[in-house]
Amino acid sequence: PLAGNGDIGITMGGTPDKLCFYIGKNDFWRAYPVYPGGIALPGGLNINIEELKNASYYAEQLPGSARIYGKFSTQTCQVELTAWVAATDNKVIIELVSDKRLKAGLQLWAAEGNTSYTTKGTDRVSWVTRSFEGTERLHFPTHIAMAVNASSEQIELLPGKKHQLVVSVYTNHDTPDWKNKAIREAENPSAPLIDQLRIKHQSWWSHFWAESSIQMND
Repeated sequence: PLAGNGDIGITMGGTPDKLCFYIGKNDFWRAYPVYPGGIALPGGLNINIEELKNASYYAEQLPGSARIYGKFSTQTCQVELTAWVAATDNKVIIELVSDKRLKAGLQLWAAEGNTSYTTKGTDRVSWVTRSFEGTERLHFPTHIAMAVNASSEQIELLPGKKHQLVVSVYTNHDTPDWKNKAIREAENPSAPLIDQLRIKHQSWWSHFWAESSIQMND
């Protein structure tokens, strides 16, 4: 399943116990004049929940609300997931609800190789960067930073309580302060802020579909 806002896109893959959200950004370029130039993969976020190994699953892409919905079930537990890219902001929101107490491992990662260099760190949040710079034929430098609102590689899901992961994504083409802005905006995003993003997101997509139509003559 896919979701996005026209600038940032996500693809959900992996297995129930080892989910991966691949994160793309339209202005993250390896600016070579020939192949293999073009849009490059920034990286992604892995979510590992051991209790969901061999779980049955249901996953759906919901175009009307530009969301991904997933449900993963075993005989002992069930986890529901909703993921979306804010229509009006540089943020990916992943919401998890479990019916029992579970631990989930997190790994925010940057893609490597292909003449890029990467950095990573953890303070109040976890962050990674990927850059193309200083190589022959490169027309312009491109940098990206992704930060998630988790300071450790593990979170705890409590029964019936929604846990919200927020990944902030910026390039140097968005702002000269791309790295600090990504980190700063991932620090302790409040529930009211996420609710505001949700309202704006729903309004944007409702307006988009209201401007669309299809006619079937038969």
